Amino acid sequence: MSPKCSSSWDCSAVSASRLTTGCIEGRMLASIDSPEQGLAGTAPGCNTPDNRTPTSADRPGHDILTLSMEISDVYLGMGQDAFDRLVRSISIGKLKTYQMYEGFKVRAHLSKVNTELLRKSVLKFWARLEAGDQDFGRDLAQAILVSHLEMIVAILDFLAVPHENGFFAKDMDPKPFLTEGWEDRVYQNFREQYPEPLLVFYVNHLRWELLGATELYLPVSPSAA
Repeated sequence: MSPKCSSSWDCSAVSASRLTTGCIEGRMLASIDSPEQGLAGTAPGCNTPDNRTPTSADRPGHDILTLSMEISDVYLGMGQDAFDRLVRSISIGKLKTYQMYEGFKVRAHLSKVNTELLRKSVLKFWARLEAGDQDFGRDLAQAILVSHLEMIVAILDFLAVPHENGFFAKDMDPKPFLTEGWEDRVYQNFREQYPEPLLVFYVNHLRWELLGATELYLPVSPSAA
């Protein structure tokens, strides 16, 4: 058995064809056959590059057969105010820790990544999503969610989904743990602990990546209930 990193990353998983994570879609440590695609980085404590490829790079729009959501639909459906808060929540330190900083800088078309430039880039990011830039949307999701791994761990523990510090083990299928009504249960349990845009985004990210959801989940506010 290959040894694991001292961090939350699993070095041995890099040699596998696909690893789905709790916070980041299947391209976080995905196929190593096309290293020129995706954000390249190295997991902390690992010597093997993280060469990721999109899981749906050949889908420029909606899946014609299933009409499943694209990641851009999640952002756009949540609205521009929520999107602004998501972008502002990105942790530069976490991007550097997980060696995603340089790759995200290139994907975001930024000279450097800092709080001020992220704030000024919100409208440009929004326009790219409106134009259907799914690769950017996926990489942006990685940056947002890796900045909040503590929330990921708490939610997966609450749902009793097996994971390793927020990451799913190879070949583990989390779908059976997402039973009917899981979205509302997560929202009600964590809405006072985490910012609503972040919480709702992660719920929808799981629905998009794992369940092929066709519509956005938006919680009913307590006043409307």
